[in-house]
This record gives sequence, structure tokens and C-alpha cells, in this order.
Amino acid sequence: MDKKRQNYFIVGLATLLALIGLCVFLYKERVIVSDMSFLMTYLLIEQKPYFFFVRIVAVLPQFFALVAIWCHCSLQTAMIILSMSTQLLYLIIYLVAFKFSKKRILFFLVPLNLVLLVNEVFFWPVSEVQQGLIWLCLYAVFLFEKKWEQHSLLKWLGINIAIIIWVQFLHILLFFPILFLIIYYYDSESALFSRKSFYHLSVCLIVFAIRYKIGTLNWYEKEKMHLGEAIRHNLPHFFSLASVQAFLHRLPACYSLYLLLLAGTLIWLLMHKRYMGTLVMMVFSLGYWILVMISSAEDTRFYSENMLLPLGFMVSLAIVADIIPTLNMNYTPLLFLLIIVIRLGGIYQSHYDYTVHDSVYTPYLDYLKDKSLNGVIVDNKLIDQKKAIVTWSSSYETLLITALVSPDSCRVVLMNDNISKYNRYLQSDTMLITTYEVWGKSQLPERYFKLRGGKYETLTRQP
Repeated sequence: MDKKRQNYFIVGLATLLALIGLCVFLYKERVIVSDMSFLMTYLLIEQKPYFFFVRIVAVLPQFFALVAIWCHCSLQTAMIILSMSTQLLYLIIYLVAFKFSKKRILFFLVPLNLVLLVNEVFFWPVSEVQQGLIWLCLYAVFLFEKKWEQHSLLKWLGINIAIIIWVQFLHILLFFPILFLIIYYYDSESALFSRKSFYHLSVCLIVFAIRYKIGTLNWYEKEKMHLGEAIRHNLPHFFSLASVQAFLHRLPACYSLYLLLLAGTLIWLLMHKRYMGTLVMMVFSLGYWILVMISSAEDTRFYSENMLLPLGFMVSLAIVADIIPTLNMNYTPLLFLLIIVIRLGGIYQSHYDYTVHDSVYTPYLDYLKDKSLNGVIVDNKLIDQKKAIVTWSSSYETLLITALVSPDSCRVVLMNDNISKYNRYLQSDTMLITTYEVWGKSQLPERYFKLRGGKYETLTRQP
């Protein structure tokens, strides 16, 4: 192993290990919030993977936590392992990428993508966009290392179709970084208008069309696909959109380093007369940013940031594939280590809201304890929405918060806009009522959850 490659590997490995350490230290902040709290509850009770529509690849990290649950580990241990699960998967991908990176240091794409634009997304580990981008980093390694060039055209097509399907089906937005990767790769090889480039781009477009059509069959995905309507409604007042205002507000702390690297990349491409690469980087970066701002006009915090992650992949690809190989200074790995340390600090600083958000439940949990109730169903109008972050997952979050104390102390605070739809369950003293699921007492694993036998109440005023 040459010294330069070794240094970048060590920096990347240290980054992955630091992220895993943060996962352990901040496991409550990562698990007891939003989709992760639902997933943790589902895995504990059903003890099988949770599949969402066609995003089958996304279940892989779940098996780390499921093994812990199947081995009867404690709730805290299962939560810590679930918190680490995605980073453990990324560590495996990183090691595989390193193994196959012989001529270049494309493996360094993995750690760079895990920190460059990540702040609050760190506290939303179920991000299929981030998981897709990390798989795409591995795909980039195989492309730039020309691992399949010796195969027949038919076999080459089959391999690329399979990988693009694997990544694209994780999330519809992954079409853009996939397309960028293919165009950038062939431009760097001066083969953008070659036959293979045409086949590759055709595969990308066909797989996207299939994924888009399948997405319209699911109500959740279909409601996010009204791009034409979003452009018509939001483009005329673009700079007043909540998403744009939030981006500008967070720019100094969260996105300034990315913009500096983007500017440096564009200058480098121009200086090396990579005019097509410069144009592709500018069009994809600006176009994709506008697309995200328009399609998600509200400030949805970690979800908005999640959709911006492909921007980091695009600039990272150019830096790792083209710019780093031209930097012969011995201190270059230390420069990237400094960049990563700065970003790790930014990730850690984002934890505060996620650390204190469960205090929104305190008065309701005290009320449940005083009244000896199983749970309370609360009108959303009573809740500080900013402090709560999201309310749809409140039942799963409070279940985990209370069960961490002891299995027989578990309680549910369910916050909803339509509390009347739960009226039929108010007298259910042997059922666990949550936002989307109702489980009978016999279905609950007693080592994690024990119902004490109280009933449920609805609340339309503060307790």
C-alpha cells in the first residue's frame, strides 16, 4: 500500500469510527425521534424486518438490531445497535470500496459524503437517500477502476442495470446523482458521446422511468411527485419560500464549507480546460438545488437537508476522482482531516434540539402516572411543534422513553390532529395503541413492554 493511499484510508477509517462513536453517545437522539422510533418499536414487537414499498435494500441495516433482539439483548442495547446499524453498513461498504480501489482513492468518497452536507440528517438514520449515495460511492469505484470493461457488452449491461436498479429503487431522487456520475465519468474519459455512454445513459433513464411509474402506485410516494404543480405554485415567489429562507439562514454554519469546495472544484475544472465537466457540475448543482427548494417549499428540517445530500456527492466525486490525484503535497490528507473534523463538530452541535425534544412529553407522562392510565391521546393544537420536531411519531417515542426506565412502566402519549378516530380504543386496557398500529397485550414481548392495565383518555387542554 503506497503512503498516500494509506493516509487517506486512515483518515476515512477514523471518520467512520468517529461517526459510530457518536451513534453510541447520541443513541437516544437518533432512535427516539420520527421514523426511527417507529422502526425500533416495530422491530421489537414484530421481530422481523420492516419493508416499505419497493425500498427493499433499505432493510439491510435492520438486521444488526434484529440479531440483538433475537438474542434477547436489553432495550438499551438494541437501541444502541440500531443507532449504529447504518454506520456499520457504511463501514462495510467503505472497506469493500478500499479493497477495489487500486489505481485511485475513490474509497474516500464514502467518508466525505457522510459528513460534507450532514447535520440534522445524522439524527434521521433511515435516510434512503444517504444509503443510496453510499452505494453509489461503491459504484463509482467500480466505474473509475474499469472493473467490467473486459466483459462482453451483454454482461456489462446486465451488471450496470442490476446496480442502477439496486440504487435507484431506494429513492426517486437518486436519479440525479446516478445520472451525474455517468455523465461525469464518461466526460473524464473523453467518451461522453461514445456508444457505451449512450447505452449507460439509456439504462439510467429506463430504470428511472420504471421506478417513477412504480412510485405512482403508492400513495405516500405519489403525493411527493407533483413537480409540475410545485413549480407553478412556488417558482414565482422562489426567494420567499420557507425552504430557501431556511437554507440561507443555515448557510454559514452548515453549507459554507460545501460552497467553498464547489467553487474550488469549478475553478479547477476550468483551469484544466474541463469545460463540459464544469458545465455539468454547474447545471446539476444549481438545477438540483432549485428542484429541492421548490418541491419541498416548507422547512422540514432533517428531511429538507436529506434531499440536499446529492449535492455533496457531486462535488465530492470531482474532488476525489480528479483533484486529489493532482495534489502531491504531503499535508493534503491532513487538510481533508481538518475538513472532516469541522464537519463532525457541526454534526455534534446539531444534537441539542434532539436531546431536549422529549421534554415536550413530560407533563403528559406525569398525568398518565397520576391517573394510572396506559396512554393519552392529545390534540396536536396543544403541542409546541418546533420543540416536538414531529408529532406523528409521539406514541412510539414515548413508548421507548418510558420502557427504557423499566418494561412495566411503558406509557403512550399519542398526538394527532384527529383524536376522535381513537375513541373506540379508549376503554382498551389490554391493547397498545399507537399512531399506525394497534397491538394486543399478548403480542408484546414482556422483556421490553408490559401494559399495567390502565385505559386511555383524550386531552383537548393542557393537563
